[in-house]
Amino acid sequence: SSESFLVPLRLPESITLRVTITNGEPQSWNGDNFRLSLKVSQYGSLDGCNWTDVPTFESLADTPACQNGVPCPFPLGDSQITVRTDLSSFKPVIDLLKNDSPYQFVYTFSDQSTSRSFAFTLQARALTK
Repeated sequence: SSESFLVPLRLPESITLRVTITNGEPQSWNGDNFRLSLKVSQYGSLDGCNWTDVPTFESLADTPACQNGVPCPFPLGDSQITVRTDLSSFKPVIDLLKNDSPYQFVYTFSDQSTSRSFAFTLQARALTK
């Protein structure tokens, strides 16, 4: 199969990430306790060169991971996973963002039954128009 890596990202199209992980948990995460929060930031602000959070009105916080593009059950040990993020429902927010600018996406995964979590970060230039 052929893989393509597209930079810049085109928002609000879906983001598909292939991530290599090591999950050392004793049991696989699955079900309603497995949650995903996504924080979006834009690079640059009035204060200079730093990341500024994009207000998403908590719509990307604490969502059911299994229903939002995360493989379930979440694999144990070393594996490659594919995470898909559908941003199409956030088009009104994305339309307000600066076009052709650097953005940061912090994916935080958690298991509410154990209070354990992990995160990874994607930084990429994105087109919003």
